[in-house]
Amino acid sequence: MRLVGTLVKRAFTLADRIQGLGQTPFELQRKILRRLLKKAEYTAFGQQYDFAGALDSHHTIRAFQERVPFFDYDRMHDEWWSRALNNEEDVSWPGLPRYFALSSGTTGAPSKYIPMTDDMIKAIRQSSLKTFFAATKFGLEADFFTKKGLFVSGTTSLKSRGEYLVGDMSGISLRERPIWVRSISKPGNRIQSIPDWNARIRTIARNAHKWDIGYLTGIPSWVQL
Repeated sequence: MRLVGTLVKRAFTLADRIQGLGQTPFELQRKILRRLLKKAEYTAFGQQYDFAGALDSHHTIRAFQERVPFFDYDRMHDEWWSRALNNEEDVSWPGLPRYFALSSGTTGAPSKYIPMTDDMIKAIRQSSLKTFFAATKFGLEADFFTKKGLFVSGTTSLKSRGEYLVGDMSGISLRERPIWVRSISKPGNRIQSIPDWNARIRTIARNAHKWDIGYLTGIPSWVQL
């Protein structure tokens, strides 16, 4: 297993070195902004705030800042996302979201509906993978890269709302994780789908001694618990 861990660590180290090679963080962020504007150019939101004009500008960042106002959740929901909740396509992102995440906030409504598009889920996957790449910088032994991870998340059991499913954002992300991640993650589908948080944590606690866990991932307060 140590040999496998060494090979995985070397591959991750190489991937970490080559991602964004030759570009500054500012250049990468500007490139991503242009990519997002291009993707959402023909949505209702993109047409309302002239994404096409921002893309044509020599100063895309400044043009974007001048065109698009700040939104709090309530305004964004009332003016835009509520339309997607009513199954209108191409509102603030192309197509119709398959998921809406329920996020409990400290202000306003107790539950906030956040659209989760396929592109958003893809971005979460990519950022998670980059976290593994970056782990090679912290002097971890090769064996670490052969161990399983304990994913402390919301339930993967979702509720249907017709054209889309509603649930916890971390549960949706875990539900959509790649097949190869499922093979190295715990507690597994049966436990992750338990709706009640306390019952899910108790079940994890009763079974955790059977698993070779190398790391925990999740919201910090959940991981602490």
